[in-house]
Amino acid sequence: MPKTKPTTITGKAPSKASKPTSAATAKNRKIKIAKRRWWHLRRRGPKPVLSKIPSSWFLFKQSLRSMWKHKWLFLRIVLVFALLNIILVRGFSGSGTTSELKSSVIDVTQGNFGKLAGAVSIFAYITLSSNNKASEAAGAYQVILVIVGSLAVIWTLRQLSAGEKVRLKMRDAYYRGMTPLVPFICETLLTIMCLLPFTIGATVYATVIKYGIITGWWEHALYFSVMAALTVLSLRIFIAPFMGMYIVTLPDMTPLKALRSGKQLVRFRRWNVLRKALFFACMCLLLSALIIVPVVFIYAAAAPWVFFGLVMISLVLFHHYFYGLYRELINHAP
Repeated sequence: MPKTKPTTITGKAPSKASKPTSAATAKNRKIKIAKRRWWHLRRRGPKPVLSKIPSSWFLFKQSLRSMWKHKWLFLRIVLVFALLNIILVRGFSGSGTTSELKSSVIDVTQGNFGKLAGAVSIFAYITLSSNNKASEAAGAYQVILVIVGSLAVIWTLRQLSAGEKVRLKMRDAYYRGMTPLVPFICETLLTIMCLLPFTIGATVYATVIKYGIITGWWEHALYFSVMAALTVLSLRIFIAPFMGMYIVTLPDMTPLKALRSGKQLVRFRRWNVLRKALFFACMCLLLSALIIVPVVFIYAAAAPWVFFGLVMISLVLFHHYFYGLYRELINHAP
């Protein structure tokens, strides 16, 4: 039979140039990667379609509902936290000043509106004076207690969200919840460092006003604009490490891994998370005013202690709200 020329898939005879590539040539083939220069802006990919996370009001109601459902467990955690705060930080004083303020502000004021304004002023005084520490040691104790209480509450919330059937105890929250103590402290420090631009801007602005360095309106506008820009920058970079504080409590998690995971979690959602945080702060302030103002009218000496109890409970409410937000961000991740 006559010999036929080999053909390719297209039916054409292979050319002499299409010789099989040698192993050495294939081995030397490399994909040329474009060099990235630091002055070139990084191109961002297209924004993915994001599913809508629940509203702030829904998260707040869900937090209150969960607190009420497990009220005895969280009440025991709050009692231990409050007792340690009284012993190490607050003490048993501080009610006489409020009674004197009521006598000098509300009792001498004419009209219901004036009395209400006086009660609101006393509430503002209680809120601002609650941060005044007797000493630097008391401030250090309070920071440590907030970290310990936060870890206990976060551990309890994580067990409840995992659907643990075992009855949870307050003792386990304070013992087993302290496992990620060092990573949590490191992540907290990273979160605080993100507020450094705001601190610098606010300090410079307050200094130039205090010493009369700026006089014209355009100078005030310039310094205020710089401070506002630094504040926006701080808030933008603050969200990722803040969410990383919940991620770092996972087993075998490091602060840097939690920071990267937090960035990925809040990507394209930073301002949405910030709006929900602002809503929570406003709701807490409103609820505190609605409780403290009537107490000032009824028995002013008890107002500081009632406010102290609200602050202790607000730690649990705070982590309920933001842990719920953290779970919703995971569930609605793109």
